[in-house]
Amino acid sequence: MDIVACADKRNVMPTGVMMISVCENNPEVDIHFHLVTDTDVSTSQCNDLKELLASYKGKAITFYPIPLNMIDNQFPNIDKRIPRTAYYRLFLSALLPEKVDKVLYFDGDIIVRHSLTELWNTDVSGHALAAVPDMREGVIDRYNRLKYSPSWGYLVDSSYKCNTYVFV
Repeated sequence: MDIVACADKRNVMPTGVMMISVCENNPEVDIHFHLVTDTDVSTSQCNDLKELLASYKGKAITFYPIPLNMIDNQFPNIDKRIPRTAYYRLFLSALLPEKVDKVLYFDGDIIVRHSLTELWNTDVSGHALAAVPDMREGVIDRYNRLKYSPSWGYLVDSSYKCNTYVFV
């Protein structure tokens, strides 16, 4: 199972907590964490996460550092209120090894309370991605800001208990 998260130096610790919650609730599953970071995440912080995972069998981590100015260079008009790490996921197809063909993406501030096996085994073939709705889903200001018509909507797959959104 491949899990991706994005972190800067301020949220490495909460991301570590998320990783512990994944490991504790998925002890029999081999998991490779892919952590996209700012270049300001220190070697010490990376080593702490490696040490943390060393106590869990079948767990590994790879770091993908992104230069601090990369987002500004690629997207000069980004909303500065949104953390840079929110944009890092846009580079996953270029960063991750080709052998990685499916990932679970988790924000670093979540706690996983159960096995991820059912979610991991959800068939999403033929789709670019599947996602759960944001709690602010349907807030018209978001659609207006993005110039995205709510009428375009999403294809909702209600067969999965967390209402997986499948984008086609």
